[in-house]
Amino acid sequence: MASYHRVLRTFDRTIDDNTLECDYDIHPWDILIDNQRWPGKIRLVGYIDVFFLICYSGEARFEHGIVIYTLRKYYSLNTEKDGSKHTIVSLGHPINLSTKYPKSKLKKYTIVLHKGHTPAMQKEILRGVMQHGVVRLLTDALKLGVVSTAELISKVKETILSGSSLDAVTTKSINALTASNSHNISLSGDQL
Repeated sequence: MASYHRVLRTFDRTIDDNTLECDYDIHPWDILIDNQRWPGKIRLVGYIDVFFLICYSGEARFEHGIVIYTLRKYYSLNTEKDGSKHTIVSLGHPINLSTKYPKSKLKKYTIVLHKGHTPAMQKEILRGVMQHGVVRLLTDALKLGVVSTAELISKVKETILSGSSLDAVTTKSINALTASNSHNISLSGDQL
């Protein structure tokens, strides 16, 4: 059986990827995936646009797993008021060593994560499963250059339409981005 590192490489990802947000083991009692507990060790590996839940044994020996997409309109994250539980609903599919997955494999998953054992663990787990908002997308674009202009403009418009307090900043961002003809985002201080 392959290691989960090899499975990640199938998706052109590694744990050294600069878009990595989280690489953390979760106790099986702290997570439910579609109301089921997975036996064995569970690793949450989160990137800017997706996160993987990988069940493994021994020395990172891959057993099974899923990938969850966080940049789609079907994604939601609800947190209990006391912060003790997070419920994620999004599209995803099972993973293995395949390089292609048909759309028919996509399905809606409900993942319930219980609060991490330490504040640092909790922060890392949330970073791995959270959808990036406008500020984080701007940070990603400036720091990593991995966010598409269309994705950022869509998120900014969504924020403006919802009446966010970031209206002034996002309006200037839209003007700067729509004036650019390139596919890559390159914002300088004078554009904002």
